[in-house]
Amino acid sequence: MLLVFFLIDRYQGRIFGEQFATAITRLHTSYFGYVSLGLAVSALASVGLGGVLGQMQSERSTRALEYIMASPVSIRRWAAITGIANLLNAFLQFLIIFLVAVVIMRLRMPRFDFSAALLMLTIASVPLWCLSLLTLSTSIVFRRGDPFGFLLGAAFELLGGVYVPPEVLPRWCGKVSEFLPITPAIRAMQNIVYHGAGLGDVAPDLHQLLGLTLLYLPLSMLLIGLADRTARKKGYYCLS
Repeated sequence: MLLVFFLIDRYQGRIFGEQFATAITRLHTSYFGYVSLGLAVSALASVGLGGVLGQMQSERSTRALEYIMASPVSIRRWAAITGIANLLNAFLQFLIIFLVAVVIMRLRMPRFDFSAALLMLTIASVPLWCLSLLTLSTSIVFRRGDPFGFLLGAAFELLGGVYVPPEVLPRWCGKVSEFLPITPAIRAMQNIVYHGAGLGDVAPDLHQLLGLTLLYLPLSMLLIGLADRTARKKGYYCLS
């Protein structure tokens, strides 16, 4: 996939238009550099969104979930422990994509504050974890795959700034994208990596991530609690 974007990088002005090319140039990088960073953050977001649900489905298939939910461990605590493990996995995927782009594809990377980038990704993982609980709640109740997670993942890819800057999208798309944690996360990472910004320079994005956490955390806690009570009452945690 990175090879495709490497080739698109050579003809971005002809393919997407001058407005798109100007938005990329303003970041002092190429389209390949833009997408490489976006895909790395997107990998973290994807693992954060689907990891908790995937772990539950895996444990349900082996009947381990029945024993876990019969123990004193609450579903919120189980999701928190699983989320931390997924976060470590997501960081590993982020580093792999980043290293492939830099070492193999020869992406030119300026010097930046690695600790600021790492802390930024950690902060961004909190509202992502909240959204993972929302997808887990709908999956527990409806037991038909993960439709909410699928739609949310598609919105992340299309509206969150992974492939195209949000400012070149229609205005309503840009407004919707600001409710997705990946949008301020990518924007902050671009400033940290390509502009050498520190955490103080990306304070507006940090405040936005904090606001999204305050928005999604109580909602996710409420819905996962309701879903858990429904599942225990109807025996949804059992394989059969």
